[in-house]
Amino acid sequence: MREGPLRARPERSELLRQLRSRLSQLEDPLEIIAEQLLGLDARIDFVAGDRSGQVVLIFLAEPGSDLVALANALAQRAWTEPRVADWLKLAPQLDLRPELGVRVLLLAPQLDPRTVAAAQSVKGADVTLGICRCIQRGPEFEILIEMLGSLPADPPRVAAPIASRFRTGLRAEELHR
Repeated sequence: MREGPLRARPERSELLRQLRSRLSQLEDPLEIIAEQLLGLDARIDFVAGDRSGQVVLIFLAEPGSDLVALANALAQRAWTEPRVADWLKLAPQLDLRPELGVRVLLLAPQLDPRTVAAAQSVKGADVTLGICRCIQRGPEFEILIEMLGSLPADPPRVAAPIASRFRTGLRAEELHR
């Protein structure tokens, strides 16, 4: 039985099928509400709800496109937030709480440091990143998800004052009048 990294990346439809089955097995399980929902001029891979009732938009980035996928995810989040209350009018059985806002889960085979930095700049815990890898298990493949957890912001850096080369010709006593 062959086990290890895949030689060729599976088709996106197959990756999404595998991912669908893994979302309910995460540490914070997600219940899928919709798949391939047309959002703001693009598809949202999955719309899910977490245990607390918060809406979670899930995106699977293609290799090397995680930074663009993050920008799309944030735009889709902005599009989704005002619609959640209306979704509950159409489907009151959904266990969603619009007041909790909408979270984004972006999964990618690897993450550009710029993607991580951009996600850290989003206020609150609205963006979660994860690494999504495929491994060969005999004739089939399996998706492994490694969540990055919360993204703590870097500690603030105090920059040393920079000596200015700009000279006005003013003296210190003229500035304090």
